[in-house]
Amino acid sequence: MRFIDPNAEICFVDPNDYVHRDGEIRFDMFEGEITHEGDRCSFEVLMERCDWHAPALRAIGEIVHDLDLKDAKFGRPETAGVAAMLEGLALRCQDDQQRMKEGFVIFDSLYARLCTEVQP
Repeated sequence: MRFIDPNAEICFVDPNDYVHRDGEIRFDMFEGEITHEGDRCSFEVLMERCDWHAPALRAIGEIVHDLDLKDAKFGRPETAGVAAMLEGLALRCQDDQQRMKEGFVIFDSLYARLCTEVQP
């Protein structure tokens, strides 16, 4: 989100208690503005709406798709390793904000690596 709006605040909510407010953009939740569409995960939908086409981002979208939809549509070799890191992060960190902060490090590192191998 920091590439879209560096001042955005990401809030984790209980969907049973949440009341949508004007100006909020709901991500990956029921009736959200950015959520699954057809066979695409929320991240793929976000990439399309932001018109992101960088090859490394496309590769991350494929990894996120396979993790989220569990359909192995893309079968990228990095997917199992990313899954293991995210599972470990979830086990180690109970705080959503800390998990997100550390998750950004994982995906920023993955992006840097993919930029070295994926050709435009």
